[in-house]
Amino acid sequence: MTNVSFYDCTTKYHFSQSIQIIFIVLFIIAGISAAPALSIPQFALLKGNRCITCHTNSQGAGLRNARGRSIIRNTGMFKSDTISSINEKLNKGTSLLHNPLQFGTDVRFQMARSHKSKDANRRFFPMQAALYSTYEIAEWLDIEGSYNFGPKKYPGQQKWTASAIIQPKALNTLVRIGYFQPSIGIRYDDHTTLTRQIGGADGTTLIPPNYAEFGGEISFNGIQWVTITAGVFDTESLAENLVINNSGVMVPLIDDKHNISGLGRLEVRKQLNDNKMTLTGGSSVLKNNNFYLMNIFCGAGFRDRLSVMSEYSRSEKEDLRITNNFFVEMMYELYDPLLLSIRGERAVTNETFSGLDIESYSNQGVIGAQIFVIPSVVLRPEYRLLDTEHYRSTRVALQLHMFL
Repeated sequence: MTNVSFYDCTTKYHFSQSIQIIFIVLFIIAGISAAPALSIPQFALLKGNRCITCHTNSQGAGLRNARGRSIIRNTGMFKSDTISSINEKLNKGTSLLHNPLQFGTDVRFQMARSHKSKDANRRFFPMQAALYSTYEIAEWLDIEGSYNFGPKKYPGQQKWTASAIIQPKALNTLVRIGYFQPSIGIRYDDHTTLTRQIGGADGTTLIPPNYAEFGGEISFNGIQWVTITAGVFDTESLAENLVINNSGVMVPLIDDKHNISGLGRLEVRKQLNDNKMTLTGGSSVLKNNNFYLMNIFCGAGFRDRLSVMSEYSRSEKEDLRITNNFFVEMMYELYDPLLLSIRGERAVTNETFSGLDIESYSNQGVIGAQIFVIPSVVLRPEYRLLDTEHYRSTRVALQLHMFL
């Protein structure tokens, strides 16, 4: 479950029809798949890399660079010389004009049932349809962008991003200016992760998939093991979120949507034991007048075997709402095409309005796997348990991810 969603698709399928569609799509993609790239922070720890090693985005997600496409080109449960040959040709086809122009895409489908009703129908629906591109103007300057073909589903979610990435190697800095997502905490590819949500039975996203603001960031990694990031952003997208005021009326989370937010982030990353072990930790703070969002995170990775990640996030709208959310996940690489994961989360929301103090919560457990059927085609079966103040339910879900 990730980044760009359009869950309000009204077409419904019976379970058997959904299974048939999945295998039909897999069969088609088997003939045209392109080179894969691991694209989530858990993978980065497993391989001992930073997100930017394989992506144009320093926090991962979006377009994969040349290294990202080639790093696990032959990963898949089913491989053949024919698939590898087509894979190589399509990989070359994503770069034009001697490599200055590149493009990529992510397409995801999901088969699941809603947690909110025990009689909910199982649906098969599209989750993501995103197109990315980047153009290298000079060795130190790239222009990148993305477009989401689905409608906006969550407050603050946007359909597009665009930015200039300036990276003079001699200065050990990266400057990004444009319309993009600030470097808040850890960016996961599952939009149901509670660290970016408002906990409770009626909770919604705080930082939605494809969140973006106008602004700029500068990152400095000239200090060994340490990356320091600072940024300033508009808050028009964040202001789409609502909060209940003391009179019981819904008002924007940000009082003035044109008031500038400040961002600070510090990350420490160290490799040990001949680069077989990677440790990381850090924190970010986004502050705007009487609202702030703080994230603290850490992780450990044992190359090609195991990764463990955790994150704590806290947001506060002064005198109105406080959220405290926690996440921990372990991922185990059984072998290259098969990764197993288990995670636990808790999100608690405390609100004050009309003289009342109201607490709501969400507890979530997820057991899942990522199966690289062939390069660029991943199946993600999941078993989910969700517990809130109003209901508890278990669900089985299946996601199909195809990327280029």
